[in-house]
Amino acid sequence: MNIVVVYNVRSGSGSTKSSLAMMMRAAGISVDEWVAIGDGFEKRLMPHIKANKTIAVVGGDGSQRAVAALVAGTKAVMAPLPGGTLNHFTKDLGVAQDMEQAIERLPTRKAISIDVALVNDIVFVNNSSVGLYSHSLLEREKSEKHLGKWLAAVRGAFRALVRFRRYAVTVNGLSMRSPFIFVGNNAYKFQKSLLAERSSLAGGSLTMFVLRSRSRVGMARATLLDRFGGRKRTDEFIIDHPKSVVIEAKRPELTVSLDGEVIRLKTPLEYKIQPKSLKVLV
Repeated sequence: MNIVVVYNVRSGSGSTKSSLAMMMRAAGISVDEWVAIGDGFEKRLMPHIKANKTIAVVGGDGSQRAVAALVAGTKAVMAPLPGGTLNHFTKDLGVAQDMEQAIERLPTRKAISIDVALVNDIVFVNNSSVGLYSHSLLEREKSEKHLGKWLAAVRGAFRALVRFRRYAVTVNGLSMRSPFIFVGNNAYKFQKSLLAERSSLAGGSLTMFVLRSRSRVGMARATLLDRFGGRKRTDEFIIDHPKSVVIEAKRPELTVSLDGEVIRLKTPLEYKIQPKSLKVLV
């Protein structure tokens, strides 16, 4: 088996290039080229994508998204490997979370076609959000070098909650003020776990989740009742599974999270699903 390996030297896996190479050789895999994620990595990768090669990706969800954006819509095949801290994408695909096992199984994995989602024509593989989470990520970035990832994440979440901004938006024609809007690639379920889960990446729809709480207390109360109260979902939440979502706002730009990374995008935000456009090994 011949592959190209894209790897993130700053990923949370702890796997070095030399250790990855050793595992690849042990699995009978030949690596045509190693491509480190960084400035200009797309230019090095594109000839391999045009040649319809298998592109293995070692890195977190942000790295997976960056490569998926290049591979989607082509005949190349992406082989996601669990190289990040949380690895939502590889977990949802059923990829082994032990690096050695994941590499050992590469030669026998099968190619399937899955969906990707887009916001303003930018690809994401997991989810995107506006509001509390995106601002917590911005706050995290300010202190991550000094505090480390997990303490910075806690600090970021706390600071975003203290500020508790609500946005005047129109979501698919419905006007409201909301502190948090979530759009997911395929169907996410929110009630059986503290974390949102999905069982398929080829369902051909998005998940739209909107929180309408007017205060921190109202948000906490609604969330606790929704998860642990054993009652019907409160009207604090709007949840739907459309094929497209349009978020209009008075602001010319909004801070938007994409698979754990943050960017600024012009409004309106136009989300859509791109069915079965990405070939992956699972």
